Amino acid sequence: MGPSTGFCDGTNGYLNGRCSASTTPGFDSSSLVQYAYWPGTQLPRVAAAQYGATSDQPVSRNELKPGDLLFWSHVSSNSIYHVAFYAGDGNVLHAPRTGKNVE
Repeated sequence: MGPSTGFCDGTNGYLNGRCSASTTPGFDSSSLVQYAYWPGTQLPRVAAAQYGATSDQPVSRNELKPGDLLFWSHVSSNSIYHVAFYAGDGNVLHAPRTGKNVE
């Protein structure tokens, strides 16, 4: 397992109106998380499913430790669209989107 191509979901993964994610090798947010934890913890492929697989172990902001997962949603846990790692000292490690470097 390693860098792969992404996918387009109707909103994300497009460049100039074309699905560029499916032909651009690299990491999107959820594939980076999946790669980092595999094989010790086998997480699902997409951020929403990763949230579903880990939401029974919530961590409060003041108890975050490096490696804890952070999730973004538009409104609720039903609309998770991004995942990242807490890197410590208020920093986040993530793959921002297809075609961008991990930062």
